Amino acid sequence: MDKIDIINKYRTSIDKNRIENIWNDIYSVNRVVRYNRSVGEIVDMICMNVVRMMELENQFRSIKYDLDKIQNSNRELRLSGIEVLKRENRLVRYIETLDKDERRMLTSLDLGVNDVVGDIELRDFKERQNRNSKTYSMTNG
Repeated sequence: MDKIDIINKYRTSIDKNRIENIWNDIYSVNRVVRYNRSVGEIVDMICMNVVRMMELENQFRSIKYDLDKIQNSNRELRLSGIEVLKRENRLVRYIETLDKDERRMLTSLDLGVNDVVGDIELRDFKERQNRNSKTYSMTNG
């Protein structure tokens, strides 16, 4: 096969410039180290491999898309309880009912509520501080 035959055979699958670059590379190698086959045969085999690689890349993209969809579904399922509480505006009240260890566990589970837990903890800390300050003022005042 000559270069034109290869270009015509793969023109719908591989860019003409890419085929020419492959041809030129193999031709250059063949000038130094002779192949047991013609340059055309070697280029044809390489082009077949390139087409197969492109097919596999497309399959991989499709599989990757499916995997991403499944991972997103799993993430949504994992967070569904939190989402219900958020939707019903009960998340803050629910977290307020948890003890310190449960709140710590909730933040370690990476459920996207760390900021809410942090706000509640800060508010509780300030309230304790104010109570302690008032108690101190009343006993020492």
